[in-house]
Amino acid sequence: RADRVSYHHRDLRGRILEEFGVGEGRLVVLPQGVLFEDKEKGGQGEGEIRAPLGTDTFVSQGVSPRGAPSQPLTVGYLAHFNRASEEGTILDIFQRATEVMEGIRLLFMGGGPGLASLRVSASLRRGLNVAFSGPLEPGAVQGWLSGCAALIHYTPDKPANRYRCSMKLRDYLASGRPVAANALFEAALYKDVIYSSPGDDAEALAKVLRDVLAGRTDGREAGGPGRVREMHWERIGAELAQRLEAALAHQKGPR
Repeated sequence: RADRVSYHHRDLRGRILEEFGVGEGRLVVLPQGVLFEDKEKGGQGEGEIRAPLGTDTFVSQGVSPRGAPSQPLTVGYLAHFNRASEEGTILDIFQRATEVMEGIRLLFMGGGPGLASLRVSASLRRGLNVAFSGPLEPGAVQGWLSGCAALIHYTPDKPANRYRCSMKLRDYLASGRPVAANALFEAALYKDVIYSSPGDDAEALAKVLRDVLAGRTDGREAGGPGRVREMHWERIGAELAQRLEAALAHQKGPR
């Protein structure tokens, strides 16, 4: 019934054409995007991140196993918390990392209907240092990410994730911070700018996270912003508006 049908992932195009019978001329690609302006302006998060976590500085530094720095290294996970946000696995990964490394904190960034239950789940994990930003405005996200020593991205091996274009991953890459991720599906396309583990094994990803926090990195994260710079939401939105306006100009009957 729609005049135009948009899609994010390139592999969805064939399914929309074949399974749903949508005509080629009705398809419009809408790439997943990222906000860059606040990152380029320095962000807003430095002051904000200090207040709820009670710290004076966030310094990316190496930490030896079982040796705690003066301030906890912050591991960030950004999400709209709901049934699909995998925060249970993130807690598992973080807990495994703390078994051989002290002085690290997990920061859940974002809101959503699952936030209250996540707070309860985290409180039941004895011995874990977990903090929450609460809901964030889009323009504040890059500032919060910039205060993290490492960021976690986890994608389970589920059919729906084959067509996922992660805004979280794009925000992570735009921040230029080290990203520990399992290289499944879309994340595998960015192995040159993330620190990755194969498959969806939580223990393997926990090891990668420990390596990143210990400073066993090669600086590849510096290439992250360049990989997603062309995915700026303002450019994507402007191009989509132009395509829709052109299509409407040739449409007969009411719009």
